[in-house]
Amino acid sequence: MRGRRGDKTYTSTHGGDCASSSIKSLRAMERGVTSVQDRIVAPSQDEMRRSIGNGECPFCGRRFKNVAAHTNRTHGVDSNQLKEMAGIPKSHSVCSDEYRVQCSDRQTRALQDDPDRKARLVMSPKPKARTYSSAGRRVQMEKLVKAHEALDPIAAGRKTTLTRREKTRDRDISIVKLYKSGASLSEIMDSLEVTAQVVNGALRFYGVKRPDFRSRRQVPKEHVEALKVKGAEWIERRTRARLKRWDESEQTRAVARQLADEWGQDAKSVVAFLRSHGREIPDGRSDPHRLRKQSAKQERIERFRELGGDFNAVRTLANELSLRVAGLAQYLRDAGEVFDDGRTVARR
Repeated sequence: MRGRRGDKTYTSTHGGDCASSSIKSLRAMERGVTSVQDRIVAPSQDEMRRSIGNGECPFCGRRFKNVAAHTNRTHGVDSNQLKEMAGIPKSHSVCSDEYRVQCSDRQTRALQDDPDRKARLVMSPKPKARTYSSAGRRVQMEKLVKAHEALDPIAAGRKTTLTRREKTRDRDISIVKLYKSGASLSEIMDSLEVTAQVVNGALRFYGVKRPDFRSRRQVPKEHVEALKVKGAEWIERRTRARLKRWDESEQTRAVARQLADEWGQDAKSVVAFLRSHGREIPDGRSDPHRLRKQSAKQERIERFRELGGDFNAVRTLANELSLRVAGLAQYLRDAGEVFDDGRTVARR
């Protein structure tokens, strides 16, 4: 049996192996081990620390070297919970004083005999999760049920909201004051440099569920018409500049693609724009960019023919492509190429 750091460690109530520990646990369950509620020691931290220091279980009074192992296996109380109940620091072990001294001396002697032991312990794999007996599982389930019943989701959420709002109280109060003074949402956002979500959240927290902000000032119709005219003039100037740029160029398909990159558009939009203004655009069927890329199969066949079209060409091409000679030869034959099988062809 391997323990926490990969060494043989204590695994049962009296230092036995895993099998004896399981047998003793089953016998204890048959005898009806005292539960946590039926403890015979007074439930005070002083009494629990005294019992643990003497090697006695604070729940059933039995003596053990490692008290935490017994309480975890039998009573469903692990070492961390036992330390919390007894008021023991988390950095201290939960075992008898005599057993603690023995373990310390044993580890000191082991490190003196083997200086590399510490490094091996650090690099050892993590232990498996501890398993509980049926009694331990029952106690743990009772704890989870009680914790779930005691949990109030609304109160927990309210507590989290209060904690978060404590940090932004001054800002939220300023938002509420601006809202009550008749400021619009945009004015609040600009003055405090916050988002609309922050403003609405602060108002909801202070009781304003549906904020009714003052509407923005209506823009005069004359101003709207002036903006439209100004926009149309700008579009007209841009159109004339683009058409002039096309007329002064070579007027090829490649130029259309270049203009598309300059204007931040695709080639189809540029071609449609130019044709809508009466410009002639080549169809692009003879454009080198429209020609389909040669397939890998065609490239291999042409390279094979360049090398001579015989079996030595197959060997050379196989070395270039890092392929098997036999596989490449069959590939070329399937493509319609005819050459010797290579049995009588000498290597170059």
